[in-house]
Amino acid sequence: VLKYLHVTLRESELDILKGPRYLNDNIIDFCFTYLSSCWQSDDILLISPSISFWIAHCQESTDSLKGVLQSDLNVRDKQQIVFSVNDNGDLSRTDGDTHWSLIVYYKKTNMFVHHDSEYAIKFYHKIKGFFGSGGFLMGKILKRGPTPQQSNHYDCGLYVIAIARVIYQWYMGLSTSTCYYDNDDLWFSYVEDNVSDSVEFSMRTEILNLIQEL
Repeated sequence: VLKYLHVTLRESELDILKGPRYLNDNIIDFCFTYLSSCWQSDDILLISPSISFWIAHCQESTDSLKGVLQSDLNVRDKQQIVFSVNDNGDLSRTDGDTHWSLIVYYKKTNMFVHHDSEYAIKFYHKIKGFFGSGGFLMGKILKRGPTPQQSNHYDCGLYVIAIARVIYQWYMGLSTSTCYYDNDDLWFSYVEDNVSDSVEFSMRTEILNLIQEL
């Protein structure tokens, strides 16, 4: 139904958006891609779910993982990086997840922040050594960020998209001197003020309307 840059959306994605179902990788990838294309910046990077999935389950050498993070994704030159991760442990299935969450790296504070899920903490331990000064993060910091709680078991992907969008807007506000709240608070207050359970009632329709417009 739509090809947008590198993402191809099909009727099956529309069915997912119309019904009370988990979002798949492709829908989140589309939303991240659209967001990045609307507010273009070389400083912030939204990592697609498929790449996060590969990183989480990479069994190759440390050099291979380092090559993807530092050469292919160029994470050392980014100021903020947002990973969408899920708890799928079945490598034979791309839809085996039951929960989505976010983990964010902010270079200025040399800090990782996770928004919900113990799985995001496991992901942090997988990647933390490849960030920071000289490619290695010294004095590693992991902080829990605010995450509005869903009222059901299938809308976590919507919150991932909504929180990622707010984080992106927060960073772009800093870079354009339209500062959103105190930098010392990071994006936490901005998330609390702009992401609520209304996501569950509005975002599916918002994404469907966006696809229709495009």
